[in-house]
Amino acid sequence: MSRRGDEGSALVEFTYLSILLLVPLIYVLLTAFEVQRAAFGTTEAAREGARVVCAARSQDLVNETVAMIRSSGGHAVAVVADAAREEGAQAIVEAGRQAFGGVDTLVNNAGDGGPTKPIQDYSTDDRFYTINSCLTSAYLCSRFAVPAMMEAIVQDAYGTS
Repeated sequence: MSRRGDEGSALVEFTYLSILLLVPLIYVLLTAFEVQRAAFGTTEAAREGARVVCAARSQDLVNETVAMIRSSGGHAVAVVADAAREEGAQAIVEAGRQAFGGVDTLVNNAGDGGPTKPIQDYSTDDRFYTINSCLTSAYLCSRFAVPAMMEAIVQDAYGTS
């Protein structure tokens, strides 16, 4: 291999490593704003007449968001569930069906940044926790909400289920 090829390879590896080290930091910063933004978004949607299902793994967090929505005149229900697990995602969608007769829209805003530590200290379990929290939850909620949304479209269009 030529010397020039070795330098290019090192540059790519250095760039890749730099990106790997920066991504968790950037992700943690963005995630810190997600809960605030989600609460604001659902509150605003409820003010405009949306009926909202709020879900979180924390009873306190979900109750706080529902209380904000209700205090501004909106309609919301709280579900304590882990959206990264099938039964949690199903419970969230079912709560929308039960409380409001169906699901029209899904806002996938679940997830957290996982452990906040340097990437070299991340264990495989830490990484899978983050992947499940952010990606698997979005997949599962979509998987169970899409049939419910299709059902709502049929119901609205034809007056039947």
